[in-house]
Amino acid sequence: MLGMLCNILVCLGIWMTFATKDVLTKLMLVILPVAMFVSSGFEHSIANLFLVPLAISIQTFAPESFFIGLNIPADKFSDLTFSNFVFDNLIPVTLGNVVGGSIVGLGYWLVENSGSELSVSDSQPKAYSGSNSTNSKPNSKPN
Repeated sequence: MLGMLCNILVCLGIWMTFATKDVLTKLMLVILPVAMFVSSGFEHSIANLFLVPLAISIQTFAPESFFIGLNIPADKFSDLTFSNFVFDNLIPVTLGNVVGGSIVGLGYWLVENSGSELSVSDSQPKAYSGSNSTNSKPNSKPN
């Protein structure tokens, strides 16, 4: 659920940038939803691909004095392993991100295609006849 909500915000941030041509406005439109998902504690698979391996590295290689300085017992991080990360975090979050992005994409698709029914023949470009003559009539016989 956290992955779905996160990617909904990220996709909305990206789509909102298409509403303006001003670079500063685009920057603000991206920063606000991203700041919202970070402050809400939502999870994004790409962010987790950096942060969780960093935490695993710190847990593995940091000396005991590091944890003492933070006033946190080192055994509190014993569940922080690569297999737990992949199976208990990365896969569920990635699936949630896909579902959240699909919700936004489906919403935009429905909005874009709800106005009128477009047939296949309407969407095909007209064939070029190759004739620039103004005297040619569609049903006239050549001389």
